[in-house]
Amino acid sequence: MTSYTVTSTPDGVTANCSASPCTVTGLRNGTSYIFTVHATNSVGSSGESIATAAVTPMTTPGVPSGISTTAGPEALTLSFTAPDSGGSPITGYQISLDGGENWTTFTPSGSPLTGTATGLQSGVRYSVALRAVNAVGTGTASTATSVTTKPATVTRPTATAGTSSTTVTWPQSTTGVVTGYTVYAHPGPATCATTSITATSCVIGATAGVSYTYTVVAHSPGGDSLESDASTSTVAQEPAVPVSAPAAAPATLTTTEGVLSTVDPGQQITVLGTGFAPYSTAVIIVYSAPIVLGTVVADSDGNFTRQITVPASLAIGEHDLVASGVDASGETHMIRMAVTVEKSATPPRGDSGDSGGSGQLPTTGAPVQMLVVWATLIIGAGIAMIAYARSRPAHQSHGC
Repeated sequence: MTSYTVTSTPDGVTANCSASPCTVTGLRNGTSYIFTVHATNSVGSSGESIATAAVTPMTTPGVPSGISTTAGPEALTLSFTAPDSGGSPITGYQISLDGGENWTTFTPSGSPLTGTATGLQSGVRYSVALRAVNAVGTGTASTATSVTTKPATVTRPTATAGTSSTTVTWPQSTTGVVTGYTVYAHPGPATCATTSITATSCVIGATAGVSYTYTVVAHSPGGDSLESDASTSTVAQEPAVPVSAPAAAPATLTTTEGVLSTVDPGQQITVLGTGFAPYSTAVIIVYSAPIVLGTVVADSDGNFTRQITVPASLAIGEHDLVASGVDASGETHMIRMAVTVEKSATPPRGDSGDSGGSGQLPTTGAPVQMLVVWATLIIGAGIAMIAYARSRPAHQSHGC
């Protein structure tokens, strides 16, 4: 005999060997085959032997693919696509959290296959790999992926309302890799932030009279924690109105027309303010005697734009326009602009209801009242004189 030829059914895969045993390659795992053999010598080839019993080639499973990971505070969730079974049904999966040194059973379900590894530490980096198991053995593991769990959720914060702001405090995170925190107002969009694990308090701007709750998120190199539970609700108060103008306040209040030196009663101007806590309430006041002209809420940069009307009754002389509120740290913040009123409000013209085209009602005051008094006195005197004159003839006749 010079050789033996083994032939598979199905697929007709052949292998030539010089002796038994003979290995046939190129078969499909999981497919049932039978085999026949014929011998060959210098004269020729024999007929095919009786077929073998059916056998099914199989191997260990392939590599899981399409792996995605989602980190939680103390858990990792993996989703993936099942690998080739290797010809034998996959009976389970194993996960490694240290790059393949140690393996534990992992139980996914659904489509795509999804499972969660629990009992992990918050804020810790893990080297995650996955492999499948069948009757033949464990398959090739996936390439390890580095994943860091999220920081632990921060304990519910405490909120203390102040003037146009709220101070929010919370317990320090139990996750050592935390690098800072962000506080979120509800309703938003105001926030405040810190930049270390031990910085557990910050001041956040608030619109006076609005009810807010607050949540906290911890930050780490591997990601952010889930939002904390919300604080109890708080309501910030409106800035107080000082009795007198703050002479020491910086003269940084301005207008869309620049810094004004003079204004007229009834004039409308648009004032611009800076340096306030973002989303906080400021009050705009005119002095000497304080008159509140309106309130305004600062934008995300702590600036505001507000149109006001100079009171028509504002006396001739020097005055201060003042914006009063708080800065980003919750401290009192006031800015001012000195202005002068050089003339009083223009009186109405015409004596028959004509307002001179101004669209305003006539203004009455002390001069008009004085005229009324004098007119009354004159009329009274006239009536008295007439009465006296009429009474004189009667008295004279009686005397004769």
